[in-house]
Amino acid sequence: PDWINFYHFLGKILVIKQDFSQAALVYQQAIKLKPESGELYALLGETLVNLERLDLAAKCYQRAIQISPQKSGNYRCLGDIYRQQNSLEQAVIYYEQAIAIAPQNPWPYIHLSETLIAQNKFEEANKTCKQSLKFNHGKKAGIYRRVSNLQLKIGSVDDALNTYQKAVKLNPNHADKIFEQLGSKMKENATA
Repeated sequence: PDWINFYHFLGKILVIKQDFSQAALVYQQAIKLKPESGELYALLGETLVNLERLDLAAKCYQRAIQISPQKSGNYRCLGDIYRQQNSLEQAVIYYEQAIAIAPQNPWPYIHLSETLIAQNKFEEANKTCKQSLKFNHGKKAGIYRRVSNLQLKIGSVDDALNTYQKAVKLNPNHADKIFEQLGSKMKENATA
């Protein structure tokens, strides 16, 4: 039988069921059979993040990067781990590497913006937010919403309003929540 595919899909099913401990064991078995699979290391890394075993997850993503250096998602996920560990400079390095590999993917820009905000680098974060919107080719409302929330955090209310309008245009169901958040931020700015 094709044990690699069996373990691969069993691990995914266990993750969906949120049985992360068992999924980690399954992915470890799969890696024993196919140690040159960057994808398996990334799946194990993702599972370990869910178990809050960030140091081990980071090692898995580092191994995935060694095996498949062209996969930008592994760099972004490693950046996420470093950000969770408050190693913001390390996170920035990995987000920038993800952007260098896949410059038209908006997500590394968004994650980089969040990290720059945590570093109080608001102007740089605003530029990075705007970069992410240039690459929202699928015109996904979720990306517009996420960026507009970041723009609100850095106090760029006009940009946030413009971005929110694009999100609502794509998905009117977001309107109530979006305008509630925008109203709160505008009140906050008025009293500041």
